[in-house]
Amino acid sequence: YREEQAFARLLPHIDSLFTPAKADLLKMHLNISQDLEEQKLALEKIIPSVKTGWCRTIATGMYNQVLEKFAAIERAMVNVDNQQRAEPFEKPLLQTSFGATLYKVSGMSAEQFLARLKQSFPGKAIVFDLWATWCMPCLSQMPHSKKLHNTTRDLPVAFVYVCTSVSSDEEKWKRKIGELELPGIHFFVDEKLDGELRQHFSFRGYPGYAFIDRKGIFRPGAIEWISMIDRASLAALIEKY
Repeated sequence: YREEQAFARLLPHIDSLFTPAKADLLKMHLNISQDLEEQKLALEKIIPSVKTGWCRTIATGMYNQVLEKFAAIERAMVNVDNQQRAEPFEKPLLQTSFGATLYKVSGMSAEQFLARLKQSFPGKAIVFDLWATWCMPCLSQMPHSKKLHNTTRDLPVAFVYVCTSVSSDEEKWKRKIGELELPGIHFFVDEKLDGELRQHFSFRGYPGYAFIDRKGIFRPGAIEWISMIDRASLAALIEKY
């Protein structure tokens, strides 16, 4: 709502200061967000205000590309029923074609959550990733995490992604996972559990990474950034503990 109000004020102001061609060009540069929903909303405000034909063509093309990305995400998030499940948790919200299993968790303490998590993957280590949909450092690490996941499928390790509900919502969480096509076990947790998990692992903010060994023991400092870990170093971590 705030962004809509800002655009409603800014676009006429730009028109009042510059020629139509220059104003339209400046408006195009307002679409700078990395978030698909924000791009869509921005273009829906920009396009009706564009006066030059060539800018309108470009802006419309950008809008169509955003819509195609949304459609691709919808296709990727089709529910299938043959993926890995975290059994001690209730039935997942969704299991995708690219290997992601999604759960929503509320009303659970960190102690309960971690106990169930360890029960879900007996004999496996866990790479634990606490993130937020609006956290750019979190999102910048996701391609590295996806690559690491795909190159270590034969190792006794599970990738667990826990997203906070702080300043976010369930639909945005699902859309981000679909946009990234990020496999693994995903949890969307309430603010209370998020706070307890950050305290448990001594995370200062987002992202927060933890390594839990095959015995279920948290190993502080084992993972600082996902981009610093490759198959060989993760295999060595698993073997070390």
